[in-house]
Amino acid sequence: MAHRWAIGRAKAICVAVLVVGVALAGYGSSRIDAETTTIVPTGRAVVSPRVVLTGTAIQGPMVGSTVTAYAVDVTSGINVTLLGKATTDASGNFTLSIPAHRRPVCLVVTGGSFLSEADGATVGAPGSLRVLLPGAATDVSGISINPLTRFIRALTIHQLRADHVTLRTALSSATATIESYYGLSTDPARLLPDYTAAGVGTDAGKLGLILGALINEDQHLCPNAPGGLVAALAADISNGVFNGRYQGLPVPYCGGMLPAITGTSDFQDALSGVQQLQYVAAGFAFGGLYGPPGNILMNQNPPVTPDLLLASVATVNGAITQAAPASSKTTSPPMTVARASATATLLPSGRVLIAGGNTVGTTATRSTELYNPATDTFSAGPLMAQAREDATATLLRDGRVLIAAGYDGSSVLNSTEFYNSATNTFAPGPSMIEARLAAGATLLPNGKVLIAGGEDATSSGDLTSTEIYDPATNSFGAGPTMSVAQPFCTAILMPNGKVFIIGWNGTTQTDTVAELYDPANNSIVERSLGTQRYFPSVALLPNGKVLIAGGAGLGVILTSTQIYDPSQDAFATGPSMGTGHYFATAATTANGEVLIIGGGGYGFSTPLDSVEIYDSIINSFTAGAPMSDPRLFPTATLLPNGRVLIAGGWNGTNSLTSTELYPP
Repeated sequence: MAHRWAIGRAKAICVAVLVVGVALAGYGSSRIDAETTTIVPTGRAVVSPRVVLTGTAIQGPMVGSTVTAYAVDVTSGINVTLLGKATTDASGNFTLSIPAHRRPVCLVVTGGSFLSEADGATVGAPGSLRVLLPGAATDVSGISINPLTRFIRALTIHQLRADHVTLRTALSSATATIESYYGLSTDPARLLPDYTAAGVGTDAGKLGLILGALINEDQHLCPNAPGGLVAALAADISNGVFNGRYQGLPVPYCGGMLPAITGTSDFQDALSGVQQLQYVAAGFAFGGLYGPPGNILMNQNPPVTPDLLLASVATVNGAITQAAPASSKTTSPPMTVARASATATLLPSGRVLIAGGNTVGTTATRSTELYNPATDTFSAGPLMAQAREDATATLLRDGRVLIAAGYDGSSVLNSTEFYNSATNTFAPGPSMIEARLAAGATLLPNGKVLIAGGEDATSSGDLTSTEIYDPATNSFGAGPTMSVAQPFCTAILMPNGKVFIIGWNGTTQTDTVAELYDPANNSIVERSLGTQRYFPSVALLPNGKVLIAGGAGLGVILTSTQIYDPSQDAFATGPSMGTGHYFATAATTANGEVLIIGGGGYGFSTPLDSVEIYDSIINSFTAGAPMSDPRLFPTATLLPNGRVLIAGGWNGTNSLTSTELYPP
């Protein structure tokens, strides 16, 4: 196995958790809301013939909003020419006259207000809505402009740029994708919500649930200034995949960041409010108390009770996770190469790049492979310039992946390289200041990359140093020094803009030290856990806290956990796991739960096949179904379809090619 397997003393993983909550520099929510609109009025005279566009702008009905029509550039999807304007009435309806236009047209809804279906509150500063029409050569009626049509437009523009298809092809594909995520069979641009009993189970009824859920979630997450959730979710998909990120960083929302983590959890969070409120009839009337007369489902005869609505929501939730099987896990095809201690990176395309790792004994590999969740297949990727295990992999804002450092089987590396998914090639990167393996790497809010700790080739081994990669200069600079050495680090983004570093401080220390890196002033301070815990598993929770699970201490493998709360800057005791996990892999699921995967005992000779599932809502662990193989050092990646891909690892004797999928 890898060189560290033969090292006489146990090494430790530290986990660096990046806490992101500051607004992106120069990229606040208002910028995100306007991200895909570039207005270039031409001033040319409008000529006949003219056509009339009629429809409805709806979250609740958008009252007094401006509906603006633009001609769209067919190669980029950007709005280029102003065609006309109208204002919505009290029901969100509009009538708009524009010159006949055979090419695509975008309608943008701005300003105005709408009433929340949840409590009747006025949402007075809603984000803009948009719909992309393939053309307007004749009159068009029945247009629906709603949050889903905005998501479709954002995804259409991405597919134009990424896939180099025609705008009509991109629009058709994006529409089908959003329909599938929401369990619809009707184009959202032609669909209005139905809040009556007749709508239960129909696409119109589902749209009512979806809109209500989005509004309710927006009010819950941003009670003082709701209205921005739709814009944030549109930014999320503007890179082609629902992964909770925009240009490689968390999505700005309500003065901070979306609390959802990755994958489809943004939408599952938005819909969870509906599921909860179905059991509280008085709390959510589905279009009733504040809608047109006769729309109160609870007042229908016979009344529409909450249980009658559950099937509809189940359909939507199932579609969002692409109908994952009900079983606790599924198998998936083997990789092309056996590997442990590899890197795995979710690409903007939704595919996963798995790079390097240890194939057998002390043999590191240059090989890579790509997993396509749409076809559930692995294919060989390009070779890296350098064989690497225990390297870091960071998705940059420009879509490239920075592969840094690692171990080639005989030497610790300071070299780096970039993977370009557009060309499916690797290119050399700059050298790091220090050679290191098993370091922590994370993307900072300013687009730079922090690389912390790790292990070098000297007798002392463990590193206290950090360094920062700047893509603007394509170079590494020294970062602050940590108070203790932190080898084997992983970096995870969190809501307060800091980096939380936790790991093994040595077997002789009875108090594990955590450290906080603050990118605002480039400084590090330490925090004590109050106990000995090394080789733990660490994950970001939907509530912004950090779960620190298991590890080893005082000669035993731990079942205990701790939870760090950045708002209190303090640790609390968490629930116990059913099994002690040491050097396990942690992965967050689409519904915000955390999987603690495998791991092993001292000497790495007894890997586990067990999985523990942590639910932050009820603050408890349950046992998951065992994996098909025991695994130490596998990769675990949350996919766009909501499943977690677990790949490779060490079974105590060999590196593995096998993989498996855990559905949400």
